[in-house]
Amino acid sequence: MSYSNLDKTINQFSEKTILVIGDLILDEFIFGKVERINPEAPVPILNVTKKEFRLGGAANVAQNITSLGGKCVLFGVTGDDESSQILIELAKNGKLNYCITKNKTIPTIRKTRAIAQNHHLLRLDFEEKYKTDELFIRTLKECLDQNKFDAIIVSDYGKGTINKDIFDVLKNFDIPVFVDPKPVNKELYKTVFLITPNLKEAKELAGQEEDLGNSLRELYNSHILITKGEQGMSLYELGKEEINIPTQAKEVCDVTGAGDVVIAALVLSYACSKDLQKSSIISNVAAGISVGKIGTAQVLQQELLDEIRQDSNKIKTLEELKFIIKDLKLKDKKIVFTNGCFDILHTGHTRLFSFAKKQGDILILGLNSDDSVKRLKGPTRPVNSQEKRAEVLANFPQIDYITLFEEDTPLNLVEALRPDIIVKGGDYKPENVVGNHIAEIRIFNTVEGESTTNVVEKIKNNLV
Repeated sequence: MSYSNLDKTINQFSEKTILVIGDLILDEFIFGKVERINPEAPVPILNVTKKEFRLGGAANVAQNITSLGGKCVLFGVTGDDESSQILIELAKNGKLNYCITKNKTIPTIRKTRAIAQNHHLLRLDFEEKYKTDELFIRTLKECLDQNKFDAIIVSDYGKGTINKDIFDVLKNFDIPVFVDPKPVNKELYKTVFLITPNLKEAKELAGQEEDLGNSLRELYNSHILITKGEQGMSLYELGKEEINIPTQAKEVCDVTGAGDVVIAALVLSYACSKDLQKSSIISNVAAGISVGKIGTAQVLQQELLDEIRQDSNKIKTLEELKFIIKDLKLKDKKIVFTNGCFDILHTGHTRLFSFAKKQGDILILGLNSDDSVKRLKGPTRPVNSQEKRAEVLANFPQIDYITLFEEDTPLNLVEALRPDIIVKGGDYKPENVVGNHIAEIRIFNTVEGESTTNVVEKIKNNLV
């Protein structure tokens, strides 16, 4: 399938603002290892190594809109409890605009998942059904009156936020409404712009097993996008033929939150292009990226662009790399780090890369910026600019990611990424390596006589 010009649509995401309404969920992930069975009962014992909170439900949809480069306002309800405080703090950290109503009579919805070696062991749900009150509805109407939105997403998890009153408000505004549905509220969705059920939900909404897309399109008088897991997705536009889009997932680690990613990417794409086929293709690629991550995950705009362009772009900003490394560590990948100027490459460098790659799973290379090299090596260096050095290094198969740093040492980089292993050349002692308090140090025996400084001196002498 051709992806030509799709990147132009993705680059326009920042111009769009989406309103997200739905059930707010606090997702808790407990990670650990299982090495034995409980002698008291035949169940595995999880040795907990890490606990993490993430935005779930409609909040995850909103977070994906922002991570994909768009703007959004999030509407929802929580309890008045510790979980609410955590959720709101996560929303603030994610730079979300939100209008969250606190209801003292209910707990904040919280889902706790126990995960071992990338496999879900158990999920615990803490929730009570509720109905949004008049204040919530009135605030929603005021928000729509006072702001311009390019589209509206209704993220319905069937917990009580979404009801007829909300759709009565939305019908008064000429804004396309996209619904991620739950069959319990199937009577509410008629005549919305588009509905995105998964295969199971589609069967429940249609009340039958066959010809689901055409039946739902006729029943709701809406465009329908059915997501089918490893079978991809199928688009049923009003008045058009069905379009089947094959899955783009390379590795399925976890489908948690994949539907949130689909609708976030779909709506942003449609707001930019007004083309549902193009938007479905983009959302399918985003879903493929999402299911390769552990837990409720966000997809970055640059990740999507890289995949759309079929470009294994290794050169990342620190923020992008932090996001990537976080997911890799959840997959128990061992992260190796090395750094340097790498101005003029020689055999010492290539052997260093091979040695470093063998120490773990992922090799990250910290590259001194031009200003940093000048301070360390003098005003005549670097010979090659940081852009050229990074481009050449990206062609080495041993190197997985490259990121630039401006400081004289990579300390800030190491503290941000927290690799498992740092590799340096034999002219260093482990106790003198920057970051030795964070990672294990492994020394590569430097190739005698090989250095960029020597190469530069030889060139200068030959020119004299």
